[in-house]
Amino acid sequence: MPEGPVTRGPPAGPTDGFDRDRLERQSLAGKVDALPRVMFGATIAMSVIIIACLGIVFWISFIEGEPDAEHAYTLGNYVSVALDSRTYEVLWNTLGFAFSSLAVAFLFGIPAAWLVERTNLPGKTIVFTLMTIGLLMPGFAAAAGLVARSSSTSSARPTSSTEK
Repeated sequence: MPEGPVTRGPPAGPTDGFDRDRLERQSLAGKVDALPRVMFGATIAMSVIIIACLGIVFWISFIEGEPDAEHAYTLGNYVSVALDSRTYEVLWNTLGFAFSSLAVAFLFGIPAAWLVERTNLPGKTIVFTLMTIGLLMPGFAAAAGLVARSSSTSSARPTSSTEK
């Protein structure tokens, strides 16, 4: 019987000074470092475009009438919006819609998330896929589909044999 530790397989660690991980890091270093810079540049470019558009909208909001060569600057547009009773009706409708949408989303979303993540629900993959599709599809697209579906002139509306 040989004395001392018994080793099986190749020795652990780099032999003859060759470090494969270091070589892979060096070969990927130039490629990986470019991506954050490109993404940062794209983010800055889009931010500048968005801020410029918002600035133009803000500037035009002070113009009285049409923004042509001759125009006057005024706060009258803000005063007329603040004094219009319809503004507050629309604001309350918007807040009511937002809170009721949140309540319905929480009513279905929290139990569904709990069932998918914490239980052995059969069909877990299907439920998870449907929840993801709900996130990806914009709400206005679903609303447009419902409006088109319920419209009396829509071709998407099913007709029964008794309707003429």
